[in-house]
Amino acid sequence: MACGSDTPTQPTVVDPGAPSLACPAPPASVQSLDGLPVTVSYGSPTVAGGSTPLTGPTCTPGAGTAFPVGTTTVTCTVTDAKARAAAPCTFVVNVVGPPKISLTRFVAFGDSMTAGEIPSEGIAAAQRVTPRLIDPYLNYAADLSRDLSARYRTQQPGVVDLGVPGEVTSAGLARLPGALAAGNGYQVLLLMEGANDIPAGSSSILPAASNMEAMIRVGKTAGLRVFLANLPPQNPNA
Repeated sequence: MACGSDTPTQPTVVDPGAPSLACPAPPASVQSLDGLPVTVSYGSPTVAGGSTPLTGPTCTPGAGTAFPVGTTTVTCTVTDAKARAAAPCTFVVNVVGPPKISLTRFVAFGDSMTAGEIPSEGIAAAQRVTPRLIDPYLNYAADLSRDLSARYRTQQPGVVDLGVPGEVTSAGLARLPGALAAGNGYQVLLLMEGANDIPAGSSSILPAASNMEAMIRVGKTAGLRVFLANLPPQNPNA
């Protein structure tokens, strides 16, 4: 209040100036497993200055929007009460396409472990051995097929199970060429043989290894990528 006057003094209003805008850091890349748009969230932009109330900040496309595969530019804006707009800021949202696998048609070739023989089934009282249960849904080939299909959804790779219980490597070598020539268009050979050769003793090791080497050559000659499995630890009382 001025001296000798009853008139109040109005405070001086300082104009904060036009607003300025800073965008949030770009979010980490996300992946679309099926090639469809993916919902992406990101932080809020930061505003400095400007006369209130502000209009915004607004970002387009907004956080929580489904972004397509590829790189999308997000633009953020804000305007203050005096219709002054901040310089827009931008950042990018990157959505990576679905994973791809170069080869999709697998064939699993081997003995009972490939076929899906259940070790806990078929052993009767007094150790009388009866035929063991083959479960086509509980072998490694079926598990692998499910895993591949879940990961590579746009390609749907599959694994064909050609396991034969009790097979030794010599029988596998005789069977393999016909199996690969059956016209199924296999691209990958998953080879796990030899467990049934081991009980014959150490003299069976070199012939089994030679048979395995020959099977690898059969697969490569047929144009397949060959993956050779290590044998699981063997039970000496089996």
